Amino acid sequence: MGGFNNAYYSNYALGLGRNQGTGAYSIGQSFGDSVSFAQGLLEIASGVITGTGGVAISSTGVGAVVGLPATAVGVGLAAHGSSLVGTSIYNFSRSAQIGEGKDFTTGQKREIIG
Repeated sequence: MGGFNNAYYSNYALGLGRNQGTGAYSIGQSFGDSVSFAQGLLEIASGVITGTGGVAISSTGVGAVVGLPATAVGVGLAAHGSSLVGTSIYNFSRSAQIGEGKDFTTGQKREIIG
């Protein structure tokens, strides 16, 4: 659970606090990245639906009282989902590229990266 939690919550913080681990910890991080990626996609979809509904309601004129806040919430939700997806992809791909979770030395990682 440690690797999963580290990946899941560090993705919320744009990667801050991300630790490297080995074995089961690294596998947990991969699962944490995958779950936060899926959650980010759901947030984007929810944000788009909420924002679109807010714009539609606001177009009636009277509904702007409810529609404008809904649009703002939708935009914020989609933005958060986008950052979560981006951070999850970055961390997951970085793990695969530099061998995070493996017992490589810094020099060996540099050779892999190029």
